[in-house]
Parts: sequence; structure tokens; C-alpha cells
Amino acid sequence: MKDAIKYGNNLDCFEYFNNISTNEEYIQELINRKEISLEDVVDYIDMKEMGKAYIYENDGVFTEQGLIFETRFIEENTQNTIYKKEEEEEFE
Repeated sequence: MKDAIKYGNNLDCFEYFNNISTNEEYIQELINRKEISLEDVVDYIDMKEMGKAYIYENDGVFTEQGLIFETRFIEENTQNTIYKKEEEEEFE
């Protein structure tokens, strides 16, 4: 009971997040508030999975010369077809 009274009299010593229920939501909130920067969390990001998802979602293609993204729409041409080197089954 003493603890309840102590904490009740010192509510200004606490911060309550009623809209946060996961670690990810808490970090996103801190980023949104600019209390931490993206540089602070970059070491915790799974770069391989994030890169794979980003490249897939943006129709990137690996070639022998590097990575290519289409920057504007190309009209269909039956003579020139682009094939993805990555297997699409990984993303389904």
C-alpha cells in the first residue's frame, strides 16, 4: 500500500504511453519524437532482409555490373525482355 501511495503522489515522475504495446512501436515513437535518430537504430536493422524486400518491392534487378532500378516507365517491347536474377518464390 505504501508503494501505491508513493507512486500515486509522484505521477509526474513517470511517462505513460497508452498507444504502445510492443518494442517496435516504442522505438518508432522515439524516432517520431526525434528523441533518437535513425543512426541510433541502424545497427539493429536486418539489412539483408530489408534490402531484399526493398529491391523486390521496387523491381530492382541484379546484373553483373551491379543493381538496376527502373526510374521511369518503359513501354512493352517484345524484343527486349528483362529477367530478374533473384528468385521470386522467396517473397511469396
